[in-house]
Amino acid sequence: MNSKDAANAAYKQRVYDRLLVQMPKGTREKLKAVADAAGVSVNRYILEAVEARSGLKLTLDNALPWMDPNKRKSEEGEK
Repeated sequence: MNSKDAANAAYKQRVYDRLLVQMPKGTREKLKAVADAAGVSVNRYILEAVEARSGLKLTLDNALPWMDPNKRKSEEGEK
């Protein structure tokens, strides 16, 4: 592992929790297709669904505004 990979791994370990989700075979591909159609990653799709259901704020958009897909779209339109 090079130093960049090590730094990325250390950052992810410091900033994120990991969660393993088990689902029936074939569900992952269906979920990926739905997320792709929404223009987001599977991870973001799941986080947004949990946020909508629970009211929890799970994404880091406030901490990292450049990651917010809505902000990116509006900035791309300004170019």
